[in-house]
Formats: sequence, C-alpha cells, structure tokens
Amino acid sequence: FDSLDPARTYYAYSWNYQRIYQRTLLMFKPAVGKEGAQVTGDLAEGPGEFSSDGLTVTYKLRDGITFETGAAITSADIKYALERSFAEDVITGGPGSTYLKPVLAGGADYKGPYKDKAGLASIDASDPKKIVFHLSKKFSDFDYLMALPVSTPVPQAADTGKNGGANYQFHVVSSGPYKVGTY
Repeated sequence: FDSLDPARTYYAYSWNYQRIYQRTLLMFKPAVGKEGAQVTGDLAEGPGEFSSDGLTVTYKLRDGITFETGAAITSADIKYALERSFAEDVITGGPGSTYLKPVLAGGADYKGPYKDKAGLASIDASDPKKIVFHLSKKFSDFDYLMALPVSTPVPQAADTGKNGGANYQFHVVSSGPYKVGTY
C-alpha cells in the first residue's frame, strides 16, 4: 500500500486493503460485474438526496457507527477528513482535493483546516447525524466521490504531529471492522 492515511493514498489496491480498517460515507457494492460499480450506503444510510436544483446533497448517517475507541462517528469527523484533503502542502501523495475543489462551493480557494480553522462553509456538519454539501455546480456523480477513501472519518484530536496531520498515517483510527495494530 502507499499509505494508511485515507487522504494520502491513491492506488486502487490500497483502497481495497483499506476497506478492512476504514469505512467511507458510501461504498462500492461488494458484488461482481456491473453491480460492483454501483455505490451504496456505508456510514451513510444510502446515496445522497439531491435538492431539486441539484446544488445541495444530503446524507443521513447510520445509527451506531463508531471508531475503534468506541467514540461515535459524527458528520464533523467526515467533514474534517474531507477538509484535510485540501491541505495539499501537508497531505501529499493522494488525489488531495482534486475531485472536490471544482464541485464544492468555495473549494477552489480553501487551503485546509491547518490554515483555515473556520472550515469549508460548503460542508455543513451542524447536525451530527447528517452532512450536507453545497455544490458550485450540478454534479450528478457526487456519490462516487463519497465512495473514495477521502470520505473516511478522521477524529480531529487524532490528527496530530509535526506539520499538522502529516503523521496521521502512522496512527490511523479505525472505523472498522478491523484496526491497525502497529505500523
């Protein structure tokens, strides 16, 4: 694998490996053939609900989802994970925010949570059981972006070390079903 950090990995075989210790907002159906290219709920109950104008996407989180520590996974953990991918000066090696910048409102100018503590306003995590995305343009494949490892929740308290979160890959917090013992 190239990295244990979901924001720093880019190889498909690493993404397959990561499915055993992390969960994403959505996931590709565990099926063969064409069905395996469809997305389904993982941390979210199901695919996003798009507003009538196509510029807002809402996901409802499942009940009982937790980190390996037993702490509840909330929408804020997913928001933080996505935001850290924008810190391309710290989080290197993965796709970064390449796919998110052009579709999230304000995404083109956002530099990540290490430089902008206020966060990206176009990701609303005010309800711990719901995450809402405000898009800059219609993007019908947004669900596919939320099936990428970058939507794996990261507890902000665990994203520490020199240079912000650059060391998270050495102590990832699992969202299950297995965890990394040592690295």
